[in-house]
Amino acid sequence: MDIFDRIKQDHDEFRDLFEQATKATDGDVAKSKELFEKIKKELTAHHEAEEHTFFAGLAQKPETKDITEEAYEEHKVIELYLKEVEENKDVRWAAKLKVLKETTEHHLKEEEDSMFPKGRKVLLDSELQGAVEQFDARKKERLAQAG
Repeated sequence: MDIFDRIKQDHDEFRDLFEQATKATDGDVAKSKELFEKIKKELTAHHEAEEHTFFAGLAQKPETKDITEEAYEEHKVIELYLKEVEENKDVRWAAKLKVLKETTEHHLKEEEDSMFPKGRKVLLDSELQGAVEQFDARKKERLAQAG
């Protein structure tokens, strides 16, 4: 498994969690909010690990600098919206969660469809060596800090 596969593995988990959380808003809001807390914790840790082990290398390459800067900004938007959803678990809960889901899924698709192919072309094997282990270690550390 390379870093692209590892990140995609997380992306698939987020898609599944969001699907479960948005479906639960119809009848089990408590379950939806519980799933949201897991999404928030996991997604925040994923972003940090991804930025430090994947984006950092891509940002140094002229061919991927722009798309990487855009991805950093999308992470910021998602993080802001995570905070917004967390702080406002009110009557618009389902709508807010749905917008967060759509925003995140757009970002995941863009990474997979644009960043990954470009990254495979510009990153050297030596730059990718140990990336999965670094990603997992960084994510684990961030999850431990989150409790």
